[in-house]
Amino acid sequence: MADVNSSYQMNQSAVMAFDSSFFPFDTSDIINVLTDKYGATLTNALLHLNVQGIVANDLDFVTNVTLVVSNPIAEDADGKLLFKIDNIPAANISAIKLKFRWKTSSTGMDNFHVNVYQGKPDNIKFENFWFEGSITAPTAFTPLVLWERPVSFAADTWIDTELTITPASITDPDDIWVLIQMETEFSDPVVRLSFMVLEITYPYALGETPTFKNYSVGGLGKIKNLSIIQNGTTGSTKYCYRVVPCTSAGCGPPSDEFSIANGNASLDATDHICITWLDVDNATSYKIYRTCGPAGLGLLGTVLTDLGDCGSGGSGGGDTGFKDDGSDCVTDCDEVFNPEDFEPCEGKTTVTYGSKETPS
Repeated sequence: MADVNSSYQMNQSAVMAFDSSFFPFDTSDIINVLTDKYGATLTNALLHLNVQGIVANDLDFVTNVTLVVSNPIAEDADGKLLFKIDNIPAANISAIKLKFRWKTSSTGMDNFHVNVYQGKPDNIKFENFWFEGSITAPTAFTPLVLWERPVSFAADTWIDTELTITPASITDPDDIWVLIQMETEFSDPVVRLSFMVLEITYPYALGETPTFKNYSVGGLGKIKNLSIIQNGTTGSTKYCYRVVPCTSAGCGPPSDEFSIANGNASLDATDHICITWLDVDNATSYKIYRTCGPAGLGLLGTVLTDLGDCGSGGSGGGDTGFKDDGSDCVTDCDEVFNPEDFEPCEGKTTVTYGSKETPS
C-alpha cells in the first residue's frame, strides 16, 4: 500500500509575555518580540504568514534583525514566538516531520531553538488577549522534540532542517505548537526563519472496500454469449429471437435481439434453427421469444439451464439452448415479447426525486 505525505502549516502566532523556568533552556525574565523582515511588531499575531507555503520562500521570514541592530539595552534577553500548527489527523499516521529553513549572519550564536510542544503555557498572548486568562501558572504541556542550532554550520547560507516526531507521543492533534527562540542581544548574529511546515505520512487506502451489487431481478445478468445456426437446408428467410433469464423472483433482463438471415422458410425436425447460450448466474430457466419471421411471433417456450447445445438435453457443461423446428407458436402465440414486461431493477419501475429547494 502506498504512502501519502500531507503538509500542515502554521496557522496562528502568539507572543510570550514573560518567561519563567518552565522552558528547559532559559530562565530569563525578559522577552523580546521577533518581527517580520520589515521589523514590524504590531502585527506579531500574523507572523506565521511569513513562514507558510509548501516550499520555501526566502523573500519572507521571521527574524531578530531589528533588535540585535538597534536595541543595545536588550542584554540577556531572547526573542520568543509560538506558532500553532494546523490540526492534523488523529489516527493512522506512520511518520511526522517538522521541516524548516533558516540562515544566520555568522556562526557566533548561542541561542537558537526550535521546539515542538503538545499544549501551550498560559502566559502567552495573542495580539492583545491572554490565553486561558492567566499570566502566572503554565498549563501542562509536553515537549515532543527539542532542537538547538548545530555546533558547526555555514553562515549566510539557507539551511533546510528536519525534526522527527514520534506519532505515538501525540495524544491531542489539535493542540500542537512550535516555540521559536532567537538571541536578541545587541550585535548578536541576525537569524532568519523563512519556512516551516509539519509533514505527516499515512497509508493511502480507500475508505471502504468496493463491493459489486446487481440490482436486476433476482441478481440476473444479461445473456451475452449466444450463437444461432440453421441446420439442414438453408434458405433466405430472416428469423429474430430474444432470450430472457428467469428465477422464482421474476425474469429479466432480456438479451439483445439476435437473428439469422439464411433460415429455411419452412422449419421442421430436419431443417431447424439451433440456438445456444451460456448460462447466466442465478438463472433457473429461460424464456425464448421469436421476434421476427414468416410464422407466429411470441413465446416459443421455457427451458431449463444446463441443457447443452441446442437444448438437446443432459449436462451441457454450463450452456443451454433451444431448437426452433416450427412446431411452437405457429400462428397466434400465447405471449408476445414486450420489453416493458421486464423490470430493469428489482421491485422498482420508477425513480422519484425530491423537489428542488426554493431559494430564500
